[in-house]
Amino acid sequence: MNTGVQKSGATPWGARTSTSAAASVPPSGYPRRTCCALPQQHGIPYAATASVGHPADFIRKIQKAAATEGPAFLHVYAPCPTGWGCGSDSTIRLGKSVVDTGLWPLVEWDHGTVRITRSLAKFDPLQTYLSEQTRFRNLNEVDIQAMALARDESWRQLLAWERETQNPCATEIM
Repeated sequence: MNTGVQKSGATPWGARTSTSAAASVPPSGYPRRTCCALPQQHGIPYAATASVGHPADFIRKIQKAAATEGPAFLHVYAPCPTGWGCGSDSTIRLGKSVVDTGLWPLVEWDHGTVRITRSLAKFDPLQTYLSEQTRFRNLNEVDIQAMALARDESWRQLLAWERETQNPCATEIM
């Protein structure tokens, strides 16, 4: 569990925590591939990301995980008002906003196939999400642009991974 108060591998770049200062430049290797890559590498049949801001998707994934033979993994986005410096009344709004800005893709890994469960034609402005949390107040416009570029690269990788798993022969032919 990562509540947002302490830094972990899941802490987003640019966020200040109680145990770290905010990063001023993205770390090498950023952006990271979605957490569904780890279960894939370990033979876990079902893994997914979910958000409290999209309860129908979340419930469907819980049901799918429960019905899966063998282990399943869910990585759920749920804001931490204390650690993130946001109001408890903003939890659902932030849960929607992080998805709509593209910073938290809703994805599932199901027995070898990746599927994006909420596709976006365009992303909402990052400022919509970042401005409600004091953990990001140190970011300037250059930082936010760097974050947007990293987000875009993550989505390119995610879309390629989805295509690759849904049509594995396509990558072999090229």
